[in-house]
Order: sequence, then structure tokens, then C-alpha cells
Amino acid sequence: MPHPEHPRPDLYREPWCSLNGVWQFAPDPGDEGLAQEWWQRPSLPEEIVVPYPVGSELSGQPEVDAPRATYWYLLAFDLPAEMHERCLRLHFGAADYQARVWLNGVLLGDHLGGYTPFSFDITDVARPRGNRLVVRVADSRSMRQVRGKQAWQRKPGSIFYPGISGLWQTVWLEAVGPTHLVDLRLYPDLKAGCFHLRAAVERPEAAAYLDVYLALPDGARLPAASLRVAGGRVSGPVPIADPQSWSPEAPHLYHLEMVLRTSGGAELDRVRTYGGLREVAIDGDRILLNGRPLYQRLVLVQGYYPGGVYTPAGDEGWRRDVELVRAMGFNGLRMHQKLEAPRFLYWCDRLGVLVWDELPSAYWPGRSSREQVRHMLPEVIARDANHPSVIAWVLFNESWGTHDVNWSAAARTELAQLVNWAHNLDPSRPVIDNSGFDHVETDIIDIHHYLASLAEAEALYDRLVAGREWRHAFLPGLRYLVQPHKCFKPPLAPGARYRGQPVVVSEYGGFGFYASQEGGSLLDQYRAATLAIARRPQLRGFCYTQMYDVYQEANGLLTFDRQPKVPIEELRAFNEGLGSET
Repeated sequence: MPHPEHPRPDLYREPWCSLNGVWQFAPDPGDEGLAQEWWQRPSLPEEIVVPYPVGSELSGQPEVDAPRATYWYLLAFDLPAEMHERCLRLHFGAADYQARVWLNGVLLGDHLGGYTPFSFDITDVARPRGNRLVVRVADSRSMRQVRGKQAWQRKPGSIFYPGISGLWQTVWLEAVGPTHLVDLRLYPDLKAGCFHLRAAVERPEAAAYLDVYLALPDGARLPAASLRVAGGRVSGPVPIADPQSWSPEAPHLYHLEMVLRTSGGAELDRVRTYGGLREVAIDGDRILLNGRPLYQRLVLVQGYYPGGVYTPAGDEGWRRDVELVRAMGFNGLRMHQKLEAPRFLYWCDRLGVLVWDELPSAYWPGRSSREQVRHMLPEVIARDANHPSVIAWVLFNESWGTHDVNWSAAARTELAQLVNWAHNLDPSRPVIDNSGFDHVETDIIDIHHYLASLAEAEALYDRLVAGREWRHAFLPGLRYLVQPHKCFKPPLAPGARYRGQPVVVSEYGGFGFYASQEGGSLLDQYRAATLAIARRPQLRGFCYTQMYDVYQEANGLLTFDRQPKVPIEELRAFNEGLGSET
């Protein structure tokens, strides 16, 4: 079975059952399946391997239909014996882009969005044997659709990569109690030495309290808290004795087991999760982690994999990428234009790698693009907020899907409202409104440039540090879109003012795709470009483009199959010598 591991180590129940593997499959190029009621068909003519997406070799379906793609999936399955007579939920990690799901001929529902999870209660529909699960996934090449770095053209090129469709993360079943926890959140409070737990309770009439235990490495459990259920919700502190903080240098995790009980002590639901005690804060123009200045040594990661495109061959692919980030001396990464699967974030949590969690964008500006982000944002935060590795939310990239902030006051107001909403959904992390330029309302000013001349880059940094590079200039912005390696776009959108926020150079380099004028080896070019940033302590970090080559974009420190293009130990020694911020 591909990807047999539990897809959500941060939200684990037993029993559970993966539905990955070979499914029946049918392309629907004429989009006739709904009218012809394909969900009633006893079989489909082809096969596909889930969770590899359509468009990948590993799926067995390497071709994506264009310009519109619609696909049907069918899986016949029996319930494991331990799930008989249990309440059941059916989970999908992600389906690109619009999914509709039937079980045993009953429509369960729809989900819009290619990057976030969704689930259904199937207790009253599932049978012990002979279940038929049918999924229709519709996709398009619309420039108004949130698609990240997937090319909208039939032939990928420039900085855009092959498109995918269909199911591209794990599908699984989970047994839950008739009364069970939902929307579980752990807010770390390092100063108080505790987690603040908040959750809702589905069908709460029977629930009275929640016992929380600290799970020890030897298998023992220590009682940590007992919290009352009131009004369908449960909340309160979970104290940690002798608390240890989570950081890239010491990624300490606490494993918790939660048992929801009746007033008489009978068990209703049991969930295992984990968390890290860490605090991210903005202090003037500094970024703090656990109260200490944080210098971010990040690398840009695209989340593409040989054979699987959006999905690695196995869990070891995610782990290996995180290990390589550490091996190269970076302390974090910016996941670019993709919401990577939770198991990738799990490895970042375990191995100590900081993550900028960036929402994928559409390309065409307008209200439709921002509405899709508005729909996606709460699902992203609900899924990823418990990961200590995630230290920032990034809403847009380089004005993709929101170019109209340059000329529309209403668009700028909408973007500022999205930032405020993200803060309300998660007040514990900084929010970056529009990575690279055209900032409207942001906690961190991050800038992108691909200036080929080191002298030009040095002059740019001097102007930034002196505070002379904040004005909006639309014409340079147009030139940036045409020739990004020859121009830099000032950071602020019209009407925005610099308020003293931290400044991070979150894209630069790209050597191999853009030619450096300095010459020398790739490592020499990387050192020179990075030192130009690191020598200026007012710049609070960097994110180099990029970790590995991606198809035609051959500008990585590694090849696409993750082979080093520079001496890894030399790179690590150089990187770890940077960033003693004061």
C-alpha cells in the first residue's frame, strides 16, 4: 500500500484504515458523467494508484486532460471488523480541485479547493461489506483558479511546472465516538509552561469532562489536566512540569493523549496529538523565537517530487527533504505556492525546521481570486495551526491573484481584511499579506529580487537599510513582471507606509536559471549573494531560491532527484556561521 502511515500524526485515533492503493478510474473529457449518473456504475474501465495525482507516473495515469479535466474514481471496500458498529468518518487529504463524493449511491457532499482536507460522517451509510465509494474530481486551467505553480498552459515553461488533478493525498477511514472532539487546538504558552487547549465537542450531550495525559517515551502516562465540557466546548490549560521549549536547535515535542468522558467516567472519545512549546513574536524590527532574536536562514521549497509530481513515492521522500534542509545548514524553509501534506510538517516538527506556510495563489487578479483564498484560509489554519514548525502565514505571493492592489483601493482594503481575519483565526503567528512586494498590511516586510549583479544587490540593500526604498512605483513593477532578473519592485502598495517592521529578503539567487554576473562556482555565487544580506544586521534573514531543481527550472542547490550540486558540508559550515542577530 502506498503511503501506509497515518496522514495526521497530530490528530490520531484508533482504529483507522487507509484506503490508498489501486482504485478504478475513468477520465470524463466531455463532462458527461453527472448527466449519465456514473456514480451508479458498477465499475470503471481504467485504474489509478491513490494517493498519486493524475499527471504523475506513479499514479499510472500520467496525462492530464486539457483544457478542462474531470475524473471519476471508484473503490469497493469492506470495513475492518473493529470498525463494525462504530461511528465512522471518511477523510480526504486533498483533491484538486472540485470534489463530489458518493458512498453506496448516497451523495455525501462537495468540496471546493485543491489543497485542504475534507471529511464526511458515513455512520449511517457505510456497510460492513460491499461498500462502493465514488469520487468525481473536476479541474481546469483557469487563471482565476488557485493553482500555485501548476502551469495553466498545456505545456509548462518558465517558472511554472506540470499540472496535476485528482486525489493527491491519503484517503482514510476513522472510527470515532458518537460524541467526539472536533476543531482541536493547542496554543503553546512558553512563559506559563502550558498548552492552552480549545476544542468543540460533536453531539456534546453525553460529554462531561476531558482528561488530558502526558505520554512519556517509555509508554507511561502522567495525568496533566481534567477540563469541564460546557456549552459544547472544552478549554483550559494543560500544565507541563519542567517545560522545555521547541526550537530548530532543540525540537522538543510533548505527546498528549486526550480522553473525553461522561460524568460517570465512561470513555466517549480518545485522541492522540503532540505540540511544541514555542513563541513567535514581532518586537519592533526584530523577529523573536522564544523571546530571543531569530535570524532566519531559509531555503525555498516547491514541493515537487520525481515520479509523483505533487506527492513523493513514500513518506521517506518528505523526511529526506527535511533532513537535507538541516544538512545544508538552513534552519527553515518557505514552502512556495503549495500547502504540503501534514506529514511533511510532522517531519519539520520532529527534526526542527521552521516553515513559512504559504497559501497557493491564482494568477488572474480580482475578487474571485481573493474569495478563493478567503474560503481556503480557515481550512489551512485549522489543519496546520498545531504544528510548532509553522511560524508564519503567507496569504499571497507577488500579487498573483491580487495585482489590482496597485490601482484599486477596494482591493487593498480586502487584502487588509484578510490579514486581520488571519490574525483573528490565529493570533499566535505573524501574517505576511503579499510576499515580495505590494505590501498593504503585513507583520514582516519581505522582498524578492533576482538582480544578477552583486553590486546592484548591495546598493539595493543599502537603500533598504537607509529607509529609502519603500515608495510604490508601478512602472518598475511592470518591468519586474517582464524581466525579473533585471529589476526590483519596491515593497509597498500605493498608500501603504513602512511602520518599522522586520525586513527579510525572502527570494534571491536563482543561479542557474538567471545568470550571475559574478562568475565562479555555484557555491561561490551563493556565498557572495548571501553574505551581502548577512553583513547587514537590519535585514533579519533570507530565503534562497531554491533547494532543488524543478523540471526546467534548474536553479537548485540540489538536482531534482536531490543530488548535491555543491559540497554539502561546506554549504552547512557557511550557513551555520551566519545570523548572530543582536
